[in-house]
Amino acid sequence: MNADVALGCDDTINVAMTDPRTGWGWPIELPLGEILGAAWADQDIATRLDALTRQWEARRPAHPLTPGQQSGTYPTPGQLMWQDHEILSDLTFTVTDSPDWLEIAASIKADSHAGAASPSWLVQLSLEVACWCPTDHNLHAVQVDQRLAGTPHVALDQFAELLALRDHWLNMSCDPSWWRTRHGLPQPS
Repeated sequence: MNADVALGCDDTINVAMTDPRTGWGWPIELPLGEILGAAWADQDIATRLDALTRQWEARRPAHPLTPGQQSGTYPTPGQLMWQDHEILSDLTFTVTDSPDWLEIAASIKADSHAGAASPSWLVQLSLEVACWCPTDHNLHAVQVDQRLAGTPHVALDQFAELLALRDHWLNMSCDPSWWRTRHGLPQPS
């Protein structure tokens, strides 16, 4: 049984895309060479990214669009968001009958340190919870794993490893209150 379902998490996507330099797309169709650099302009890399994205999406239950969402504004499960030099996917788990949420995000970003001898990419997974502090920070990243890769193949190997880490984190709990308690953050009142 999927841990997300067993733990009672509802899965919704809550990010609207309005910037024309960003969009949603199927991994196999993204211009990876333009987004992440020439080393990514290889069909085998696009095919592997597509397979890993399907694994990412397969680990959550399918969900309908929430009322008010318009086609093209939100991704279809399996699509990645892209923007300048970065591709990412996020899953937002909302607490039933509550404004509380937990989000898991994975990204691959071109890392452009000045003077670098060769290109590299930052592969990241983060788990974030809604902020309930007196000063609204919107969210708190309570778990983050970042890895630097020197080739697209290594970046995709690391992305695959982060899929397992994501499952580990969600098997610990998909309840945002549990994560806030663990990290000493305020709870909703």
